[in-house]
Amino acid sequence: MSKNYGIMNFSNNCYLNVIIQILLKNENTKRIIDKHLEYKNNIINPMPVMKLLSDTLNCNNQNDSQETITLLTDKLPELDNYITNKVKYYYKCNVCQISRNKLDSILTFSVFTENVEDSIKNLVNTEEHNLECDNCSKKLRQKTITNTTKTCKIKKLGDIIIFINILKIKLDIAKTITFNNNTYTLTGLIKHYGSQNFGHYVFIDLEKNILINDTKISEISKKDINYDDIYLFFYTKKTK
Repeated sequence: MSKNYGIMNFSNNCYLNVIIQILLKNENTKRIIDKHLEYKNNIINPMPVMKLLSDTLNCNNQNDSQETITLLTDKLPELDNYITNKVKYYYKCNVCQISRNKLDSILTFSVFTENVEDSIKNLVNTEEHNLECDNCSKKLRQKTITNTTKTCKIKKLGDIIIFINILKIKLDIAKTITFNNNTYTLTGLIKHYGSQNFGHYVFIDLEKNILINDTKISEISKKDINYDDIYLFFYTKKTK
């Protein structure tokens, strides 16, 4: 079983510490982030990562964890292979019947309902929109808005799937999810207390039932783990 490490907080970098903890939970992402961490006994010094982000983020201020993982992936593009998800959108004009598609990369899936599975279903639901059709516009030689059917398919999931609780409501979270014959296990929670301008992030490891609060690591019983104040939560792919 992998070892747990606390992470130094120099002032306000708890938002980064919890993201590092996520990356340490997967063998591939750990290998990448380890190159930019300093270990001493059971404590990690995250200063090299903070310096890496310093030209795009004031690391001494209160920052958002979701924004941080986006910026960190820009700095460490190797992470993209393991934490980025691919979603393909299909648009079919209901006038000329011509279809077009667009492939998007998503780092975090947004959750807008108490039931996480419902939020995923909403992502891939068929929707009707009034959108410009390039084909109709070309034929008519003017901008043409038509009724368009939009569908969505998840094409690829990373080794780590991260969800953000947009409304910060209490969630009903499945312990496992399956995609393309791969099983993903709910591995950890990130909780945020306080306001956007003044708050604190902590990490809960659901595999080991421990709470990591910067350098402090403490055991937590399953009955004491509640799903209030969750900001981010993540699944990791089960290795075969």
